[in-house]
Amino acid sequence: MSFDENMKRLDGILKRLESEPMPLDAALGVFEEGVGLVRESETLLREAEQKVSFLAGEDDLELEAIDEEEKEEDKSEY
Repeated sequence: MSFDENMKRLDGILKRLESEPMPLDAALGVFEEGVGLVRESETLLREAEQKVSFLAGEDDLELEAIDEEEKEEDKSEY
């Protein structure tokens, strides 16, 4: 799926989890689908970022530094 399709699907999943009472097993299945979409979207964003950096003629080292900063930010969110 494309990034935009993933975002639309994630929005639907969020609305469903917030509004529909469902058994725990069903909710976990929907949540698991959402996690998969998030991971796929992160990969798509990373690939797009690399492409933009390549097209802009930036050094791969700069991109790696950005990735490291994002990882540190992700750790601090939890």
